[in-house]
Amino acid sequence: MTDTARVSALGTSTSTEDHLVHFTSNIEDLVSILLTGRVEARNEFGFFPVWSAVGDRHLSACFTELPIGDLHRVARAKGKYGIAVSKSFAKNEGAQEVIYLDLDSRDYCRIEREIAAAKRAGDVNADAWNRSPFISPNRPNYKYEYEKEWRVPGGLQFSWSDILFVSGPDGAELTFTQDPELGAVTWDEDADQFRWWGGYVEEIDDAMNMRVDSIRERFAPGDQYLFLDREEPTGFNWTGFTQWSGLDIVLYFHDELVEEAANALAAHLEFLSPIWIDKQQL
Repeated sequence: MTDTARVSALGTSTSTEDHLVHFTSNIEDLVSILLTGRVEARNEFGFFPVWSAVGDRHLSACFTELPIGDLHRVARAKGKYGIAVSKSFAKNEGAQEVIYLDLDSRDYCRIEREIAAAKRAGDVNADAWNRSPFISPNRPNYKYEYEKEWRVPGGLQFSWSDILFVSGPDGAELTFTQDPELGAVTWDEDADQFRWWGGYVEEIDDAMNMRVDSIRERFAPGDQYLFLDREEPTGFNWTGFTQWSGLDIVLYFHDELVEEAANALAAHLEFLSPIWIDKQQL
């Protein structure tokens, strides 16, 4: 049974307990999410207008809990490139279900009064601000069941082991892939050099190769430029130069990378040379 088939089988269930999915409109955004291990919180959501003093607490990343068979509804509006994590994982990271309230409902009026009181008192620690990011007014002709929205204030940080599946377009349809491949550096005989290869989509390979190239432009294996010195532990004279390990380079220049990508890139550098030199010191 293929990965895609396994994911499709999940969609035969009407249960919404399995996953939360974040959609984006283009492959570049999905690749950025995958390689940084982060769904950014770019927009304010919640009870409007948001008080500026607590605006940062209303910046949230949005997800849907719709079953796989219904995800096309949200994908049409949000974009077909998606990433899914388990609901339990997201909840541990602060995710909560969005509550849509009628403007004339008792609950809406109560939270409205609580927020007004907190503003008057200048109380940024009021309990109302913990609930406000997850409350929105019902819009005309809007049905909660159409999207079943969840939000994560501050965004969601994850590792590749947390990914349940990713989605992408196949014509007018959605395709789903479990266990997407990150890829790794391998020898490219045609290019006669090491290149990143094997990512879930070629855009992952392209993005990682840009990082590989930037490192090789800035750094070189120490043995290419240093004088031999048998009395030194490394066998070379490092006077006037800083020693860099592969992991040092990756963590300093590409700290945005998700842990799995950072470790794979560092392992490649350390395979080529245990110690690197910054060419700017030459």
